[in-house]
Amino acid sequence: ADVALTLTNLGNAYYSLGDYAKQRDILERALAIDEREHGKDSTRVADTLTNLGIAYGKLDDQAKKRDMLERALAIKVWAYGHDHVNVAQTLMNLGNAYMGLGDYAKQRDVLERALAIQERAYGRDHTSVATTLTNLGNAYGDLGDQAKKRDMLERALAIQERAYGRDHAQVAITLNNLGLAYGELGDHAKEREMLERALAIGERAYGRDHVELASTLWNLYEANRALGDTAKQREILERALAINEHAYGPDHS
Repeated sequence: ADVALTLTNLGNAYYSLGDYAKQRDILERALAIDEREHGKDSTRVADTLTNLGIAYGKLDDQAKKRDMLERALAIKVWAYGHDHVNVAQTLMNLGNAYMGLGDYAKQRDVLERALAIQERAYGRDHTSVATTLTNLGNAYGDLGDQAKKRDMLERALAIQERAYGRDHAQVAITLNNLGLAYGELGDHAKEREMLERALAIGERAYGRDHVELASTLWNLYEANRALGDTAKQREILERALAINEHAYGPDHS
């Protein structure tokens, strides 16, 4: 059991180094030991399954990630009950696996469960709730319900602004997603407003010429195109082109 614990910690170190294949291999060893030492349905096994599932996800094996996390979820529900925050965290990770598999309905369902647990445990205005709202909103968007996506992201944005301030990088990410939701709903003026706020935050955080801004600029171009602002489109694309040439070279796709 001590060897398994050391292997788990070593796996976490490889995760921090970005060596997910090494993490996976080490955690597979740890899992076999944990199952023999503690039993296949122990919470220790569930924790190892969770870490192993995340490693498989990083290696883009979303089916294996799902299978690991579903096993972990069943153990945690049995050990802690349906409404425990530990269960909610596993549901969050499982939602990400379903997203990777393109099963947005299943993603929505598990995230709805996670949200209900977190709201009861932390209150409706907690930052963990905001994270779940963001993921859940994107799931609704992928299912074609842009109004529900907008509503979820509006709630998440309000929580994040109170918790982090209006100029935080996490706020910018939510503004980007929210802008896209408004665009899908045909409110391109609101879309542009959200994206311009996100861009301003990104410029302060990274500088005007950072590659992190490129995706926001592209989304902002699309908003201005929908609004018929040709001059603004050209200005934005010139900026994006300069950033991408600097980051990738002039011959990159």
